[in-house]
Amino acid sequence: GNALSDISNITVRYNTIHHVTTLTDAGILMFGDNGNNTIHNNTLVNVSLGVRLNQSNNGHIYNNFFNGEQVSLADNRGIYIWESDNAIVENNTINNSDVGIGVWHSDSPILRNNIINNATFDNDAYNIGIRFNNVTNGLIHNNVINDAGGGILIRKNKNLTITNNNITLVTTG
Repeated sequence: GNALSDISNITVRYNTIHHVTTLTDAGILMFGDNGNNTIHNNTLVNVSLGVRLNQSNNGHIYNNFFNGEQVSLADNRGIYIWESDNAIVENNTINNSDVGIGVWHSDSPILRNNIINNATFDNDAYNIGIRFNNVTNGLIHNNVINDAGGGILIRKNKNLTITNNNITLVTTG
């Protein structure tokens, strides 16, 4: 995959990334003290973790296609955001994951107009379409989640708005 650290104002677009299946790698990874980065129009196929923002504020992730690869003992996630404030995640299609989009320890994320299919891989994860954990002031709007262990999991959050999502074929809450 591509790993970018301590960078700002970077655009990653129009790439095809495939067969990134180690436990620690992502198709596209931005981490460290960075921000204002954009990731769009990428295709990620047979990867265990599509896009990861780690301490990367003001990121915009849109129009990406992710098709997961089940890896033994790995959490397979389409988009993973950790300690990254003001992230906007929109118009992405995510197929075959444990967690379609996960956001942890972040402020003011916006998730809208994403399609998540088959969030049912069973590798000791939650099998959830969207997961928010320790998020403040978040928005989850107009997303479609099909065939998941659970639709939207929220845990230890404050001031969330969850509206107009379409969730079908969910085996738990």
